[in-house]
Amino acid sequence: DAFSAGGYYTELLARVVGAKGQVIAYNNPPYANFAAKGIAARYANDRLPNVKQVTATIEDLKLLPASQDAVIFIMSYHDLYWRPADGSWPATDPMLLLGKLHAALKPGGVVVVQDHVANAGGDPAATVDKLHRIDPALVKRDFEKAGFVLEAESPLFAHPERIRYFQDDVRRYEAVVRLGSYGQLTTGSILGQFGEEAQEFSIEALRKGL
Repeated sequence: DAFSAGGYYTELLARVVGAKGQVIAYNNPPYANFAAKGIAARYANDRLPNVKQVTATIEDLKLLPASQDAVIFIMSYHDLYWRPADGSWPATDPMLLLGKLHAALKPGGVVVVQDHVANAGGDPAATVDKLHRIDPALVKRDFEKAGFVLEAESPLFAHPERIRYFQDDVRRYEAVVRLGSYGQLTTGSILGQFGEEAQEFSIEALRKGL
């Protein structure tokens, strides 16, 4: 669990792999400091004995070759591009971390990245500093450069106004809603913070009562 913070998803994974499996909860020092209270509470009294906590800089992170079945980044990959003015986060190197993860994965191993989506283009450091979001195209380029192959992607957790399929025709989203699905539009999308396409879709969806 890369940049696992307080370990919410780490615990879910620990329950999935069971007593015979192991989950590594990896944080760099700033992440560990930020989530110190949550980490202390989650792992108190050895309540998750199949979790191995690893706190290290990316430079010092050591993983055995071909030792990992999977890696997850949940709302955390964008932080590799975070460059806060106060210096509270180091200038992390995405390619260095991805290189180590690629070497540590077993043949057929997978990496799952779930994150907030930013508008395409622009300076990733500025976008992350302001919104803590990242352009999916940048993520794909990073992973391809590190030797990974994209297997699949899903908009499952994305807001409908930011899904190109729905943006192209609001009636597609309307059909899904009529089948009983729920959607959520963000204020930022309605105000145009995430681009004209998201704004236009949001306004039309509201007009239709979706």
